Amino acid sequence: MTYRAPVADIAFTLKHAGGFKRALAEGLYGDLTEDLVDAVLEEAGKFATDVIAPLNRVGDAHGTPFKDGAVTMPPGWKGAYTAWAAAGWNGLAAPTDAGLRNKTISQMMAVVRIKPQDAATWVNISKVYLLGGQNSEAKAAATTALSLDPTNADAKGALVSATASSTATSTTGG
Repeated sequence: MTYRAPVADIAFTLKHAGGFKRALAEGLYGDLTEDLVDAVLEEAGKFATDVIAPLNRVGDAHGTPFKDGAVTMPPGWKGAYTAWAAAGWNGLAAPTDAGLRNKTISQMMAVVRIKPQDAATWVNISKVYLLGGQNSEAKAAATTALSLDPTNADAKGALVSATASSTATSTTGG
């Protein structure tokens, strides 16, 4: 069975159950329009269907092994992250005048006032940073995860990977 992102269901829930359509009508989102929201949801659905969904089986089969101080992402995930960032999805939630193109996830979250409160989210953020080669950001995210849950093994692994990656990068000049 092939995954297809349920864009119409997401749009309906967002607009009607989530009250977004009313908020748009009240002008709470400035010049944001329903047509723009629909277009963004459609493109996000295409990305989820065409890029992310095919990697799920590979990810399940390969896993993310931790070996020799590094986490290895399943085949295809680094390319998916690169495509996601290149398409500008990482800055989508930021105000257009915030200047967040090519900024880190933490910088963007600060602008849009998102502060995850669970260690698992910070571990995932750390892994995304590692994929992008942003080792110091990966270490910061893993450290935040450990501050929320000092026993979290995934956070410890992410911190070790980020530290090992930054050490390797600094010793090789990359």
